[in-house]
Parts: sequence; C-alpha cells; structure tokens
Amino acid sequence: TAVKVGLWLTAIFVGLVFGKYILHHIILRRVLRLKMFRDECGTWMVMFASVFISCYFFSFIYNFLLVWANPKAEELLINSYMGMTYASFMKVAACGTWLGDFFTAWMITDMMLQDNLYPGWAQTLRSFWHKHTTTRICVFWTGALVIAALVITLIVTDKISWDNLNKDFIASTELSRAFLASSILVMDLLIVMQDWDFPHFVCDLNIKLPGLVQSSYTLKFFKKSLKFPEMVFNITGKWFNYGIIVGVMMLDLNMWK
Repeated sequence: TAVKVGLWLTAIFVGLVFGKYILHHIILRRVLRLKMFRDECGTWMVMFASVFISCYFFSFIYNFLLVWANPKAEELLINSYMGMTYASFMKVAACGTWLGDFFTAWMITDMMLQDNLYPGWAQTLRSFWHKHTTTRICVFWTGALVIAALVITLIVTDKISWDNLNKDFIASTELSRAFLASSILVMDLLIVMQDWDFPHFVCDLNIKLPGLVQSSYTLKFFKKSLKFPEMVFNITGKWFNYGIIVGVMMLDLNMWK
C-alpha cells in the first residue's frame, strides 16, 4: 500500500511538472507557437491530461515492482477491472457528460450577458446583469446546483428509462448510441469553434469568470524564502469554460469503443 501511494503521488507530481514545463512551455508554446497557450494560458488543462497519462505509465512500474518482489501477487496487479458494472459506469459517465455540457452552456450564457460586442441584444437583461453582480453570482450558482441535482437524481434513480419511453420506436443499439455520441461530440466542438476568440482565445473584453467577481485568478506557490522556483497558475475565462468540455469529449469518445 505504501508503495502504491508513493507511486501515485510521484506520478501526479511528474505529470504536473511534465505537463507544465515540457508539454505546455516547450512543445505547445515554444516549438509549435500556439497563441492559445501563450504565457500561462491552458496550463491547468494540459497538466490535468498529463497527470492521467503519467498515472497510466506509473501503473506499469508498480506492476513490474510488484511482480519482481512477489511473483505470486497477481491479485494485487493494476488492471482494467474497475470493480463496478458497466451500467454503473455509464451512469457516472452520463452524469459527467451532462454536467459538463450544462455547466459549459451555463457559463457561456453568463459570459454572453456580460460582453459588449452586440449592444443591441437583450439590453434590459444585460444591463441588469452588469449592475447587479451579487445577484448574477447567486442566480448562476443557485440555478446550476438545483438543475444539476435534479438531473443527477433522475439519472441515478432510473426515473426515466429510454427503453420505456420509445417503446421500440427507435432501437437502442451500439450503432445508434455511437451515432448519438458522435452527434454530441460534434456539438461540443461547435460550441468551442463558434467562440468569437477561437482559436487564439485572445479576449480584450473585461468579462468576469462565470459565477465569480474577477476576470482571472493567479495562484502562486513556493515563496522565494523557501528557495523554490515560483510556480504561477493563471485561470482565465476561456480555459475555465472550455477546459470542462474537453473532459466531456473524452467521455463521449468512450462510446466509440
């Protein structure tokens, strides 16, 4: 157990460092020169993905050490068995994809009501949205939590069953579900590509983060007195929005297997 926890922590640390300094700073920003990854933009998403990749490779190291130390410990090896049924996994995936899509749409709605690119659109509502910051934050989080709790309850408790609703009108097969997942994936891509700042995500508008009071947040770790290099993480609106939908796309791609 101690070895597994130690390797987990090491994998997370290696993934964070590799994602920030190798993938983001060197490959994406310096070599490929992608403007969307300028400065510290996109570091959270890149580091999040690299942690998963790092944990995957470190699982092989753990299995190798386990077999090397105890060849008979096959039941302790890390494998693809998740200890849950496919139905339970799909409920978790459904909750994740729905929450990701909903929060993305909800956050984009909040940002659309804040922008000033189209001054003739919804003038009364946007004026109210600009002047009442506290109300905006309360409406955002209250609506998000209430709707999310309602939908998760419906998914987990099987109150709505597609097989009972369609009465075999539209067959639910692997092929139909793959096409449905493909359609959802295309819609997710369109959400990102239809942003007015795509693909560079260079936004000069003073738009606050959804449900928050600032347009960006900067987190700094390791003070200079500790003799560690300062680590800075910058959270901006575009990556705050679309970083979530990337995870949703990964869950949608799971239906293709």
